[in-house]
Amino acid sequence: PNGLRRHLAIIAQTGAGKSYLAGKFFESLLQQGATILVFDPNSDYVQLRKQTGQEERPYHSAERTPFADDILIYRIPGIQGRRFPDTLIGDVRSFTVRFAELNHDEIADLAGISERASNQRRAIESACEQLQKAGADYRPDELISALKDIASGSKEEVTSDQETAQEAVLGSEERRAARKAAQYIENLRRFPIWDYHDVNMQELLQPQQLTVLDLAGADKLVAAYAAERILREVWKRAVTGQLHHPIFIVLEESHNLIPANSQTRASRIINTVAAEGRKFRVFLTLITQRPSKISPDALSQCGSQIIMQLTNPDDQRAVQKASEAISADLLNDLPGLNKGEAIVLGQLTRIPVMVRIAGRVSAEGGSDVDIVDELRRARQDVKAARMTAKFRTQAAGPRQQEEW
Repeated sequence: PNGLRRHLAIIAQTGAGKSYLAGKFFESLLQQGATILVFDPNSDYVQLRKQTGQEERPYHSAERTPFADDILIYRIPGIQGRRFPDTLIGDVRSFTVRFAELNHDEIADLAGISERASNQRRAIESACEQLQKAGADYRPDELISALKDIASGSKEEVTSDQETAQEAVLGSEERRAARKAAQYIENLRRFPIWDYHDVNMQELLQPQQLTVLDLAGADKLVAAYAAERILREVWKRAVTGQLHHPIFIVLEESHNLIPANSQTRASRIINTVAAEGRKFRVFLTLITQRPSKISPDALSQCGSQIIMQLTNPDDQRAVQKASEAISADLLNDLPGLNKGEAIVLGQLTRIPVMVRIAGRVSAEGGSDVDIVDELRRARQDVKAARMTAKFRTQAAGPRQQEEW
């Protein structure tokens, strides 16, 4: 575990086995007593509580891993058509944010209001203050109503005949700003995470516990905001000495959260943790199939790398640039690696070493589809449907003759 005193990158092209490797890594780290927080955009790790081979069985009847009780699963509420329904993965908690806890600038930022739109931001601040004075525990709908009240002038304390001409102009500008701000806040209604209570952060930070935040199906803006909020809460505790145990933060498909040529809401805090986290017991694991698409600053902070099959020349160059330990010969070996084989570099090992990943005990969520099996099931479904249609046709024949 001391090899993890620097951040870790797990890099592999699609289908090379990185999800299997990550699951094995989590199992080992969890049993060492680690606190692990996984941001999972594809539901790859929601089945970790079940034993391998139990993927299709409902959780209540499946064989469970020895560490099943040490795993929490959080999901964004209200998302339909998930790959794995709750019945397959067991107890699920909702990831929610108390909207009333956000300050007015944070609300304006999330809604996409420019920092230069000072009148709209002041309107949001005024509406928030009114709701707070009234003791309201509000969400976007209530804030929109408060802004519309300001826009309509129903909250004015002076009548029009008492106003000076200048006050009338200022009041008109305030109402226009409130009306425009309400239109922006409408954008926040599509975030399914707003509620009247927050996730219990202390619960997420317990030792020997793995928490999976399943972001599958969520809008990219929602996913980035969820990552930013959790990481800022962790970081606030870390820098104020309130983080009592090391925490390992895992960012699956990290190139979507910290892209190379643009910024997401989570980019700044992730880069801060990448640069300074190890001093405060916060350790990153970046998992990506496109290292050329990830922020080079963040990737270069990973003192250890586990690299699986990688054939794209751009991705190979990104790995070479980020890691001093990889030689030209090792780089040339990457395309020829078999599924499940990896090269380990950096702080995890004294010298680069090739390994084969095996021995995972938990069920997979990110494994490849068995095309032969899926096509066999498709044929069976077609056969069953045709037989059903044939029986219905035969049964309908006598009834029609009786009617005649």
